[in-house]
Amino acid sequence: IFIRCLVNHIRKQIAESSDETDFNRLYQAIKSVSSELNLSSVLQKIADTSRELVGSKYSALGVLGSSGKLSQFITSGMSENEKQLIGHYPQGLGLLEVVIREEKPMRISNLSRHPESIGFPKNHPNMDSFLGVPIIYNGTVLGNLYLTDKIRGEEFTLQDEIISTLFASQAAISIENARLFEAETRRSIQIATLNTLLRNINQVFDANNLFKIVEKALIEKFHYKLVHVNFTAAFTATNSPYYQLIDQNKIRHVVDNLEFWFNRKVLSSARENDPLLNDIELIIPIIVSGKITALIHINDNSNSYFDDTDLEILRALAEQLSMVIENIELHSIQQHQASTLAVSEERVRIGRDLHDGIIQSIYAVGLKLEDLGYRLSSGTKTIQVALEPIIENLNDVITDIRGYISELNPLEPKELLFSEALTHLIRDLETRTHIQIDLKTEIDLNHLNPETVDGLWHILQESLLNIEKHAEATSVIITFSANNRSLLVTIQDNGLGFDVSEANTTNGLGLTNIRERSDILNGNCNICSEIGIGTTIKIAFPNP
Repeated sequence: IFIRCLVNHIRKQIAESSDETDFNRLYQAIKSVSSELNLSSVLQKIADTSRELVGSKYSALGVLGSSGKLSQFITSGMSENEKQLIGHYPQGLGLLEVVIREEKPMRISNLSRHPESIGFPKNHPNMDSFLGVPIIYNGTVLGNLYLTDKIRGEEFTLQDEIISTLFASQAAISIENARLFEAETRRSIQIATLNTLLRNINQVFDANNLFKIVEKALIEKFHYKLVHVNFTAAFTATNSPYYQLIDQNKIRHVVDNLEFWFNRKVLSSARENDPLLNDIELIIPIIVSGKITALIHINDNSNSYFDDTDLEILRALAEQLSMVIENIELHSIQQHQASTLAVSEERVRIGRDLHDGIIQSIYAVGLKLEDLGYRLSSGTKTIQVALEPIIENLNDVITDIRGYISELNPLEPKELLFSEALTHLIRDLETRTHIQIDLKTEIDLNHLNPETVDGLWHILQESLLNIEKHAEATSVIITFSANNRSLLVTIQDNGLGFDVSEANTTNGLGLTNIRERSDILNGNCNICSEIGIGTTIKIAFPNP
């Protein structure tokens, strides 16, 4: 119906200056172009049909980009060999620029004689007569028709200009319809691809694998040429292979403003002029918990069709990726907690088995040996003397195994207040060894930071374990104090003591672990011991 109305309108305009043959050719030309919806096919058909319509040897369709310059140049009448010999398409200079600038039809009998003609490039066929017609849609110039070398006649006529102008009006509608159809088709494909992608990535629990899946989908399904998805740190670290991919100023803009960066300031206005943009670059942030965790970087110089739809789809993808990344982080935490719980349960089981099995068996053997020694005490003195160290060794083994059980089931200060965990540690040692332990503190132990608590906990554990195994002490004093600059920890026992220089040489008694823990806290560790008097460990480190 639309074509019929348009035909009636055209019939009235050309009735006085055209015969029925011209009208029929125009009608067929409009019908041919209107039946096509593929944009590339529409552009080529416009170039071919316009040449046939007015009987010219050559024709071309120049499509204008968002800058008002030629972004595409579709020719008709030239062989592929001729195109290759010319090498490059026109840049929109000379007479082509005049038509672009004037936005109205132009007829010239001889191109070379026009004052603004700049000639032809090497290997370009010679052309004489010229007809240029703008293709306008809703007041916006989409491009221009360029017709050269009238076949029947020396130059193009007014009638040719009228027919070409009318054809250009319909060509503008066909171009816009094809663009809309292609945009909707792409949108449908992208939405379907996005839905499939989101279903798949919801089952992914590895971030690197997630990024690879997204990159592949955007390249294969969205037809972007270069796509990179990774954590923000990968793009900003100077030693990363991604560092040179993006201008760091662009990344700073994204991070500072929590918004995307696109190399077209106003995408909608660019879309109105030319959706076939060159050199697309886009950075979409993936925001997790209010922070930019990762980036989607698209750098496409392959003349891909890109418009508002792409931006909307990519924003939706980024929002979904933020949730997937958050789920991956939660999954990782859960896996770690489950692993830690499994290890903890296994340690408890081993400790229980040692206590219920091995210790009880050894203890029973010890009782039998003691009984045997008692029975033999009235007899041979040599046998009793031989049995005493055996019984003593068994008791030492039992003590050691109990110590191992204690290590297999350590109290975790992260699960309790530090003061509570330390009290449990002390009571456990007192119960096992009957050593009296006195805790003195001038500071609030529960206000120490986690790093300090972790370091002190391992120092105290190692120190008390050494006392239990080697010191034969009856009393231990643990003191916490502080001044303006330092936190001071003192662990003092009244045990056997030892030669510190010899212990340093043999790397014994766990002293190395204590010193290493002190170094981690940037502390100064001083160990003093006197044989027969006892041992004192003093550690001073910056007050946290």
